[in-house]
Amino acid sequence: MMRIGAVLYIIFFLTGFNLPDDNWITIDMQEYDKIITKAESFFKNNSYAMTYKMQSFKSHAENVPHDTQTGKTIISGKNYYSNFLGIKTVQNKSYKLLIDSIEKSILITNPIDQSEYKPLIENYKIFKTNFSSIKKLNTITGSKIEMLFKEKLKIKKIILELDKDGLITKTVSFLNISVSDNPMNKNAVKSKPRIETSFFNYKKNEKYDYKTYFDESKYISIKNGKVTPTEKFKNFRINDTRIKR
Repeated sequence: MMRIGAVLYIIFFLTGFNLPDDNWITIDMQEYDKIITKAESFFKNNSYAMTYKMQSFKSHAENVPHDTQTGKTIISGKNYYSNFLGIKTVQNKSYKLLIDSIEKSILITNPIDQSEYKPLIENYKIFKTNFSSIKKLNTITGSKIEMLFKEKLKIKKIILELDKDGLITKTVSFLNISVSDNPMNKNAVKSKPRIETSFFNYKKNEKYDYKTYFDESKYISIKNGKVTPTEKFKNFRINDTRIKR
């Protein structure tokens, strides 16, 4: 009996970490709101930065990413900078620029209030009207929140991973739509994708060099009211949509 017990213990020790978690607890909307509000508090700082990595997988169970993209966001007062999916957004008190390296274009608009930049987390407040259940799991590094959506929606569930300070470190979205491996082939295999986004290098109340991140003169030159791209971006098309105030 002791030998059998020892063997069972070894099997459990070696495989226990792969067993289904049974410590998920159902939480109500009030508890969910507290968690999201705490995570959101970081974005209310006057100055902050974060980097992120988004990976797409062809199916819910796929382990090898189909595509990986990295990005960065910096906010300093009314100045804003982001670089993601081939598009840089640069804003200062006078201009807002979207520099698209794929389309080779520079869109110029009036700057907007920094508070109008809704971080990704805002979506989770909107999502909650479509939840069928919300569960929480406490982990060694913090916690996980599982949001299961109502049937017939384009997303099945989202899992948030949070650190001990309540900041979101990862989101995992399980889509409920089938996507073809080859849209040109009607017989191609279809599967439901999964998207994982990791957030890291959270920083707040630091100073960021204006010329490095927020200076429009790196991209455009304005003389006598005429806007032209700088030498480095001479092949970019300018689209000036500013409204005079």
